[in-house]
Amino acid sequence: MPDDSPILSMPYILPAQAQKHVTHNEALRILDVIVQMVVQDRTRTEPPATPLEGDRHIVAMAATGAWSGQVGKIALREHGQWSFFAPLAGWRAHVLAESHLVTFDGTDWRSAAQQPLEVTQLGISATADPVNRLSVNAAATLLNHAGGGHQVKINKAAAVDTASLLFQSGFSGHAEMGLAGTNDFALKVSADGASWTEALRTDALSGRVNLPAGASVPNGSAAVPSVSFVGDGDTGLFRPADDQIGMVAGGVTRALLSASAFQISVPVSGSAVTQSTTDIAAGRLLKVGDYGLGASSAVYATDIDAITVNGGYRLSTGAFSTASPTPSLGAGWYLDHRQWDGNTAFQTLEIPSGDRFSRRKTGGTWQPWRRRYNAQTIVGAVSHAGGVPDGRIVERGANSNGDYVRFADGTQTCWRTLAASSSAGVNWTFPVAFIVAPVVTGNAFAAVQSVVMLDAAPSATAVTVSARGTNDARRADVMHIMAIGRWV
Repeated sequence: MPDDSPILSMPYILPAQAQKHVTHNEALRILDVIVQMVVQDRTRTEPPATPLEGDRHIVAMAATGAWSGQVGKIALREHGQWSFFAPLAGWRAHVLAESHLVTFDGTDWRSAAQQPLEVTQLGISATADPVNRLSVNAAATLLNHAGGGHQVKINKAAAVDTASLLFQSGFSGHAEMGLAGTNDFALKVSADGASWTEALRTDALSGRVNLPAGASVPNGSAAVPSVSFVGDGDTGLFRPADDQIGMVAGGVTRALLSASAFQISVPVSGSAVTQSTTDIAAGRLLKVGDYGLGASSAVYATDIDAITVNGGYRLSTGAFSTASPTPSLGAGWYLDHRQWDGNTAFQTLEIPSGDRFSRRKTGGTWQPWRRRYNAQTIVGAVSHAGGVPDGRIVERGANSNGDYVRFADGTQTCWRTLAASSSAGVNWTFPVAFIVAPVVTGNAFAAVQSVVMLDAAPSATAVTVSARGTNDARRADVMHIMAIGRWV
């Protein structure tokens, strides 16, 4: 049998032992130390200067002096000496200096506040349940800092889940804010706890704030607009009266929008308006007088060569009586005229048929009118005047001699399908004449190899062709013939 107990190492009284009271008292001494254990502190590294009989301490790290080498042990002051007791895992002691109960974990003494508390449900003056695992009944709940800032974190599993704060009245939800179904921050409200309206949403990517239900602000005034800017409280927007919006700068109304008008109380200037009477910058507002504009009705003109003021003009009878070359047109046409200086100008002319013309004055002399094409004037009769096209761009026609296409650049193409003869060549008169003999080509359709051949060189108006086989004999095959040349 061992001499000491296995847990508290208390000495046993042995059979026939003399002075049994010594062993018994030693065991009581150990019990006196560890039963209902109360220590003064656990932060000392050396004994107090004037210890009291029966004082107990937990020896702190880096102990020195009489406590050197006794870290973690219980130091007992008795009979003017220090005795030390090594704790076992699970021993508990109340620390008077901290008003805390500490437990030895086999390595160190730790208080409950130093160890994680893990419970499945916690009710504070309330009953928790599997859904509301933390339930608190209190007038207020304080979450304080620990020497710096403080964060309350609500985490969700995925973007489609919800991490929010729900505000209830009578256990019916009436306001919620947080991440509801997305990672955008949203705020929504409900009057009945069933139907919800989203009042605010902040985009998680851009940080832009959206007010899906709109926003209402006080009317404000010119001195204190209801919508203003940080650091500039007298600049912004306000509502002077029903159906009005005022724009304020420096406490003064500079613009007023109503249901019937937009009033501007300052001169319109800057790069948004024309900078001179001949400013051609795109997108600027045109002031009255720029380019000579401002007439309330069309101006009639009888001599367009003499126009020196920019604007729109309606041509009357005899408007083209001047000597400059003009289109063959009558009265009633509209003219847009732009005058740069006395020697240089540009005019455009449009007539009801859709034809448009333009001309330029260079060095004080008007140049000939030139046709300007559009979707309505591309196809039609082509023509030349003095070697310059003055008709349509493309002309398409057909007659008994075949089909043709003429282009304004002088190119002409004719084509036709003819039946060849096995006894003589076939003459093809072109549907329209060329200015010189064209290039003629063709192909024949037959069960055996067959080609189209010219019996003689073509003229400007016709050509003789035949279909021939591999033995050079004429054949009565179908021929497709094309001639390409110039019409002018």
